[in-house]
Amino acid sequence: MMGKDLPSKNLLYCTDVFADISNVNLFEGEELLHPEELEQMPTEVTYKDNYGMIHHHYLDTRMKAKDYQTDIAIFCVENQSGISNIMPVRDMGYLYSNYNEQIRNWQGRIRKQGRDINRISGIL
Repeated sequence: MMGKDLPSKNLLYCTDVFADISNVNLFEGEELLHPEELEQMPTEVTYKDNYGMIHHHYLDTRMKAKDYQTDIAIFCVENQSGISNIMPVRDMGYLYSNYNEQIRNWQGRIRKQGRDINRISGIL
């Protein structure tokens, strides 16, 4: 059986549709996002909690906005056909997973450069 939100989820994988919807909803119609600058990202995010347990979050749509070789922003969109009072809390968990993934990637790049991540004062 196909989920109710599957058609809209699949439509958001199209970068031109994603850019149009994002520009209307986030930027009052101003064309700040362009399809050629968007890149699909994996929808599964894995992280380890403070107790060492591994968790997986499965998001509906993740897109990365890039300008040349620089990541500008990561957008996550969740489709839902009904009202759920816990959705804001679930979204906070997804945001945490995204930020945690970015920090791990940044730390990996720093380690490959032979630099000590504990001596770096912040994420640049």
